[in-house]
Amino acid sequence: MFGLSIKNKVLFFIIALFSVSFVGFLSVLINFQNNKMQEIQTERLSRVSESFKKNIELHLKNHYSNLMNDFLSKEMTKEVAFENREELLKITQEKYFQMIKEDGNILQVHFHKKDGKTLLRLHDIDLYDDEIEKIRVMPQIIHQEQHAISGFELGKNGIGYRIFQPIFYENRYAGALEFGVSPHKIVNLITYFNKVDGVLIFNDSSKNDASVQFQKIANEELKRFLDNNPNAIKTQKIDTDDGKHYAISSFDVLDYSSKAIGKFLFFDDMTLQYKEYRKYLIMFFVNFTVFFIFIIVVT
Repeated sequence: MFGLSIKNKVLFFIIALFSVSFVGFLSVLINFQNNKMQEIQTERLSRVSESFKKNIELHLKNHYSNLMNDFLSKEMTKEVAFENREELLKITQEKYFQMIKEDGNILQVHFHKKDGKTLLRLHDIDLYDDEIEKIRVMPQIIHQEQHAISGFELGKNGIGYRIFQPIFYENRYAGALEFGVSPHKIVNLITYFNKVDGVLIFNDSSKNDASVQFQKIANEELKRFLDNNPNAIKTQKIDTDDGKHYAISSFDVLDYSSKAIGKFLFFDDMTLQYKEYRKYLIMFFVNFTVFFIFIIVVT
């Protein structure tokens, strides 16, 4: 260093200053871009979260509670009170078929006796008088508390959303009406309004692991990636082989007793934001390099 000429000393100083400046500015830029990406991701995840909560409240709980009120008549209430199954079937079956024709998300319509047994399943009329209360929590609750309840429930075919309405006849508790609704409706609504992909998984006791119940995925590469990498859903983001970057919003599905029975997963395509991120880093590197070459040539 001490044997160098003045010119070389100046050059060495410039290179050292440039290197320190480059590292410093690069660190600041990366930190700024990371914070910006985090803000964008947080804002978009928050939007999906808010949409998820509102759609469950509006399009599952409220919508089907209102539909149930429209379906249940005074005549039905009387037949439930007297446990007159055949008459109840006669006055409900046509109305039931019309309702499920208009809304395919309704999977079960179930009348419960006040003693905990099944009076009538409109979706399976040959199965009745089973002691359903002994194997399901929500029928137990409706008979005990005798007020409207709703929530998710894990059955043999996966997760369903249940709405229970107590039935009173002459001011006495007579039983309950239950609607079973497909949770696929929530996946369809969230993916449509938020431009994301969605998956519903449930805790499969037969596999002692999670299984996919329903998915609404537009990108075939994402679908293949999830099929080949099932553990990827346990992360917060994934990168597919076609260069796509996805942030994952995950919502636990809790049953009425607050037990986790599955998850809703929504995949938000952040590819454009990642490309912008890389573009700024490349521009910074190129500009700094050009500036460095210019200084060297001038010196």
